[in-house]
Amino acid sequence: MNERASQAETVAANATPKPSRLTRLRDALRARDWIGIGIELAVVTLGVLLAFQIDQWGEARQRARDERQFLDRLYGEYGRALEEMREVIRHHDRVMHDFRAGFAARDDPARLRAYSTTLNFGCRAGYLGTAPFSDTASQELINSGKLNSISDPKLRSEIRDLATTQAWLKDRAEAGTQVARDAATYLNPYYRYEIMADGTSTCSVLWNGLFSNSEAVTAAVRTYRMHELVGGGRRDLLHMTERVRADIGCRLGKPECRR
Repeated sequence: MNERASQAETVAANATPKPSRLTRLRDALRARDWIGIGIELAVVTLGVLLAFQIDQWGEARQRARDERQFLDRLYGEYGRALEEMREVIRHHDRVMHDFRAGFAARDDPARLRAYSTTLNFGCRAGYLGTAPFSDTASQELINSGKLNSISDPKLRSEIRDLATTQAWLKDRAEAGTQVARDAATYLNPYYRYEIMADGTSTCSVLWNGLFSNSEAVTAAVRTYRMHELVGGGRRDLLHMTERVRADIGCRLGKPECRR
């Protein structure tokens, strides 16, 4: 009987709930157990600091993931923008080449007749060339609100400057397009279009007739100047985009890193 009572007391003792840390701290204060108080406070402080550090670590990892995803996106978009700009710059260069050759032969009717029979020679002048992907990338970047997620201030500043340059060049290209449209009124009478037997369309310019009309000459010069300005701006933007993309590549461990 006594043995059973002893076992029951042991079970009851084990079933007694363990005092909480607040209860232990209160008891220590009553007993003026300064060592116990110090231990309890240290445990509580350590727990709070540890929880805070874990939260900070988790947030830092999330920010790092978000930053890398954003830079990965920019890296890909800038690659597409570079391809587009190279193609558009080739168009500007071709137009400028043809117009320089035409003006150089202005006093040589025979050469102008030869140019007039050269298919598509000078025909691209009325089309200024667009770069829609590059032009809209800056606005998407600014509107995304993710620029501040880039931790490197130098890289963040470079990307912001690139976005500003893209937006500025977009406005210049739109103004140039309007100039090209206005000039087309005076240039179109000297353009001849044909459809070949295989279905392809061709174009030629009546250079002798064009140079006999002062308004057409002025329109040609204005068109050339617009191609020169916009093409030069796009060439500068091309180099700027290459540099920024290379810097992003350094952050992502890409082979284009130049550092």
